[in-house]
Amino acid sequence: MKRFTPTWILILVAIVLGTVTVWTLRRAEEPQELAARRLLALDPQSIESMTFERPESPPVVLELKLDNWQITSPLTWKADLNTVIPLLSLLEQLVADERFDDPEGDASYGLDSPQLVVTIKTKDNETTVLEFGDNTPVGYGRYVRIAGKKEVYTLSQEVAELLNQDLTALRDKRIMDIVVTDVQRLGFRYADGSSIVLMRVGNEWQLISPFQDEADGLLTEEFVWGLGFMQTTSFIDTPQDLSSYGLDKPALQIEMVTRSSHEEKTHTLNIGIVEVPPPPGRSYWGVTTTYYVQSSADDQTIYEITADLSELMTLKAEEFVNKLIFNEAWATRTQEVQLVTPDGTWTLEKAGDVWRLELPDRAPITIERSRVDRILAAVRAVQLDSIEQRRSTQLPTAGKLWTLHVTGLDGKRRGLASRETTDDGLWPTTVDGRQHRYQLDGAHLRRLQETFNEQASK
Repeated sequence: MKRFTPTWILILVAIVLGTVTVWTLRRAEEPQELAARRLLALDPQSIESMTFERPESPPVVLELKLDNWQITSPLTWKADLNTVIPLLSLLEQLVADERFDDPEGDASYGLDSPQLVVTIKTKDNETTVLEFGDNTPVGYGRYVRIAGKKEVYTLSQEVAELLNQDLTALRDKRIMDIVVTDVQRLGFRYADGSSIVLMRVGNEWQLISPFQDEADGLLTEEFVWGLGFMQTTSFIDTPQDLSSYGLDKPALQIEMVTRSSHEEKTHTLNIGIVEVPPPPGRSYWGVTTTYYVQSSADDQTIYEITADLSELMTLKAEEFVNKLIFNEAWATRTQEVQLVTPDGTWTLEKAGDVWRLELPDRAPITIERSRVDRILAAVRAVQLDSIEQRRSTQLPTAGKLWTLHVTGLDGKRRGLASRETTDDGLWPTTVDGRQHRYQLDGAHLRRLQETFNEQASK
């Protein structure tokens, strides 16, 4: 084999050289063809300002200040990075579809009176001005040129639209400029005087008004993030009387308190509703509902919201009550599960690296992890149905008693007690450490007992 090695090396070298030669030739041709159509090749990191000018409106100036993009004219506003970043990326390699080296007169392309002029300045004090003319008569394009040069180019409409940014498109549309993970308190106050207040205590959320209870952390965080990232569809910078927007008597006031390492701050949103009935004879159109929002951070601007906020308008405190009692019941976190029913006691316990299952009528057995997971899934399915509107931890004396307790690897024990009923299947229930009485669908506990039996018989 050794005497053939030089031959294979020569063949390999020839292949590599051939490949490199073809690639080099292609690259040599490609830059020349692209260079003729390339308008710009700017480093996005070098751009420090952009100005968008149109005949019918004041110039819009976008500037990089302290590593943050801001609109500085015709008003001061934080820029929308979802718009700015793609725009900067586009300028890194702006390639036209066509190039005309000997164009006709400016009027032939609408460049005698450009409808859009984009001025780009870099940190090296270099300035590039793009002038946009008419749409092309054939195809979907738009004429453009660099000011001071005779060549005319065409850009696809898709690319042209990315450069055709107006004030509304460039403005940050988030209504609240907050760090959502800093939110410590969330409150809803309605026009009828009712309110809901939730507070973060450690890593958990607590419902503190109109009554106290554990809150559903996932649901609360969903509202925190949804409100923190709520966006407008349009800005009203010169609002009329607040009654025109339903904000003279807001239907809902939302309060969010944030706390960081250096300050605590309260942010308030007022939400108004305007309902417009259909025109005469067009009742099938239905009522048009528009929501308007005013923020304490800027009471001179009103935000129009076309998204459906009806869920916010009808919230009830009961919806925030934590119904997931045993959400931590996973094999990696659980030490023991004990279900006590009128028929006896079922126990699942971790002993070292193995799991043992004990039923009322048989000695403990060792079961595999897959069966443990099925039992724990049935434990997690035991959830509260609703809260009873009274503060009580006493169960009725009638009805058979069921209890379920789960002990975690940290030694914490959580449980519930429930009495059977025969009417609607909802059993009165109390939960360890909580101050109210609840209702629970008894079918969940019966199903857990069946799961214990099924997994013991396999």
